[in-house]
Amino acid sequence: MNKTPQNKTAESERKLACRQAQLRDIETYNAPKKLFGGFWIRLAAFLVDRVMIQALTAILLNLTVYRIWSTSVSDSFGVTLIELVIFVGYFFLMTYWLDGQTPGKLLFRLRVMSLQDAELSKQTIFYRELLGKVLFFYHPWLAIILVFTFKRQHIIDILADTTVVNEGMIAAFDQYEGSLGKVEVAHTVHTAQ
Repeated sequence: MNKTPQNKTAESERKLACRQAQLRDIETYNAPKKLFGGFWIRLAAFLVDRVMIQALTAILLNLTVYRIWSTSVSDSFGVTLIELVIFVGYFFLMTYWLDGQTPGKLLFRLRVMSLQDAELSKQTIFYRELLGKVLFFYHPWLAIILVFTFKRQHIIDILADTTVVNEGMIAAFDQYEGSLGKVEVAHTVHTAQ
């Protein structure tokens, strides 16, 4: 089935309305912080990604830099720059290709979610992953800030207007919200009789 631009726009608007309704419901029902990816689970996902990045970096550096030059260049600025490019590129490409997830986030059922748009735009991913990861490459201790915000956002999440959600908890919240709707309907029908 071929999607026309009008159908894509309507679908995008529907997703945006659904996302905004979910966020309103989360705030209305004073949803627990567990809906958002907390510090420890995000740290675990980051460590999984970091192991993958280290393996990728070792493979790429061994196949290129260390074969061309001696291992004495391992402390050079060039190698650090290559490591930064691999680090940032990994997060940008994985988040883009896997629709807001990286392999570490997939493993722990986490997803980056825009608080303004139905889907993550390339611009949001660029801003969050490229600029944010450069910041965290040099200052990883800044991630502790997410412990103190309601939506568990760190600095770059706040600036990019994104958050990381726990998909398992979102599904449980949606199920809970659905049961609340059934109770309200049953209560309305019972009081009307």
